[in-house]
Amino acid sequence: MLDLGTHFARGGPLMWPLLALSVATAGLVLERLWFFRRELLSAACGLRRSGDHLAVLDPQHVSWEGHARSRDAVARVLAAWHLRGEVAARIEGEEALARANHGLLALDTLTQLSTNLGLLGTVVGVLGVFPHYLSGHREGVIENLSVALYTTVLGLLVFLYGFFFQRLFQGLVERLARRLDLAGESLRVGERSGTP
Repeated sequence: MLDLGTHFARGGPLMWPLLALSVATAGLVLERLWFFRRELLSAACGLRRSGDHLAVLDPQHVSWEGHARSRDAVARVLAAWHLRGEVAARIEGEEALARANHGLLALDTLTQLSTNLGLLGTVVGVLGVFPHYLSGHREGVIENLSVALYTTVLGLLVFLYGFFFQRLFQGLVERLARRLDLAGESLRVGERSGTP
């Protein structure tokens, strides 16, 4: 069995930038996982305490200042509405979505770069095959094919896990946006019906 260094050496010089992209992608994925873990846990705790968004509209049972400091974006939007008005709630909601979207464009860029760099490694490796093939140098053919295959595989691996998490995070952002829309709608309904 070959050690990791040997595999890495067989992939050629493009393995180093692919490794850097892999580490950057993993770091960004971990940061976003941590963010959404906190966001989802705080939202679950907030819903357990309040039952649903309409229940939080009762000012006798809610400390709006406490909700303004909550980790839950919906609680902060509701608090902003009650403490500072609709415009402040909209701004709070937009900021919450901006925080949730943070890093997703970078994650997309990293996954695209890894795919393209893997493809470049494939082309470089295959181009290196031709002179050795024509001269009958079998070891050179195998060496250049390994460059092509190793860079392709690593580029695709980085792309696949980056793409999976990017889609997961986009789904979580859309979920947060729906929660914020529902909270806003419940506030508007409460305002029309005379509920404070």
